Amino acid sequence: MKGFDLIKELNFAQHPRFGFLAHNLKHIGNTLRIIVKAKISKLALEENSNKFETLLETHGIKMKKIDNGIYELTNGKRVGMTEIESARNFQKGIKEIITAEKCLHL
Repeated sequence: MKGFDLIKELNFAQHPRFGFLAHNLKHIGNTLRIIVKAKISKLALEENSNKFETLLETHGIKMKKIDNGIYELTNGKRVGMTEIESARNFQKGIKEIITAEKCLHL
């Protein structure tokens, strides 16, 4: 039996609000994890940190500093959203972060 045929016969535990059952509580919800690495040198400065934190919080984006101005941004909000909603929300947030960063470079 091929993998795709097997998937049709399997039933996965899914809750309409909380999403699919996952082996790790960090991945509860739709389990879709999107990662973007970006250089955010101006927006991440202390004088702009309120704006940056507001954008992250508004779109449920988690941030981890990697190196000098380089950040790993991930979609932290997964519960109560479909994969498409999660991806669109993340994309909108990333666009707003990039726009804010570009405005600070002018």
